[in-house]
Amino acid sequence: MGARTPSVTPAENQFSLTVYNADGAVSDAVLSIPGRAINAGLWLAPRPLLWTAADAGQASSVTIGFSVKEALTRGTLGSVLVKYPEGFFHTMGSSSQVKISSALLPVLRDSSRGGRGGWVDISLADRWVIQLDPDSAVPAGVYDFQFPVTVPEQMPAFNFWQLTVCRPSTGAQCLQPDSPQSLATFPHVGFRLNAAPVGIAISDRSDASRAFLFFGKLIRFLLAMSLCFP
Repeated sequence: MGARTPSVTPAENQFSLTVYNADGAVSDAVLSIPGRAINAGLWLAPRPLLWTAADAGQASSVTIGFSVKEALTRGTLGSVLVKYPEGFFHTMGSSSQVKISSALLPVLRDSSRGGRGGWVDISLADRWVIQLDPDSAVPAGVYDFQFPVTVPEQMPAFNFWQLTVCRPSTGAQCLQPDSPQSLATFPHVGFRLNAAPVGIAISDRSDASRAFLFFGKLIRFLLAMSLCFP
């Protein structure tokens, strides 16, 4: 459900969930669910979840991301974590298999400063972590990430993809959506088995695609000119 967040973290920051039966009596309840802290100035929004295939046991390319509405000052973000639903895994051999739609994201490529030899840590099969440069601001824009995964034979009950943005840290890495370094998590409902593919590959937004669109516009322009000057 959608909700409007308060301007500051409330003193009693707790949620509750109550289940009623057909007669209106309480049949179950979960009380005192801890709420997340409100982070002022974190103008972020989730991007749609996209996939190229949803066949059991087969490969698929998944795209997930976030948008920055207003530029984030230096020192705000330290990493981005993407965690898959249970049963999904990747067999990536290098960080180059994670594609990013924008070169404006300040990834940390210097291994001496925590980059671990690359801008993304793919050592765990059910998630990856992008290391960001905390000394750089994050410009406003759209940041989509595409990566290959293997679809499980059966979808899990908790079928959610989670993208978490984390604050900089000199200690433990941000490996869970509820890590102490976590600032915000965007959950995405996963797709069903055999669901139709949604979206296009990031690699399709290439120079060749832009050239094709340019020549298409050029042809239409020349046709219009020929009608004006027969």
